Amino acid sequence: MILGVLIGASTAIIALANPVPPSAAAVGTAASGTSGGPLAIDQQVDQATLREYHHTDQGTRIMPAAFLQALKTADGSSRLMSADNLRKWGFLVDGVTADALNPYGWPVGFTVSDPAFSKGVAVAGVTCALCHTGQLEHRGVAIRIEGG
Repeated sequence: MILGVLIGASTAIIALANPVPPSAAAVGTAASGTSGGPLAIDQQVDQATLREYHHTDQGTRIMPAAFLQALKTADGSSRLMSADNLRKWGFLVDGVTADALNPYGWPVGFTVSDPAFSKGVAVAGVTCALCHTGQLEHRGVAIRIEGG
């Protein structure tokens, strides 16, 4: 397989010249890559730093996090923020887990503020990663690209 990668200041270009899925030699697996999660191009950034980039509060304030988490779809059949709905709308949910930085297990780019900094209420927001982390999918293989 030919996998060409050119990463500039704001550009990430992936060229797949052969439909064969990339090998582990060409692409390093993310922490979740071995369990069906996305593969990550080795961009010399460790997983802990990526978790912070994906979910650290940067000051945006949308609405109380508990309120957003409780919202239902228009027909009332499911939670608005369910992984299935968010995946359908193009958010990156695969390989995301709930933890101290991401208490609701929301997709890459969503944050929850520390209540100590938002008048006692945890507030949902977004990070740069919401728009600047991408994913290409080809024949069942997802490749995660950071930045750009």
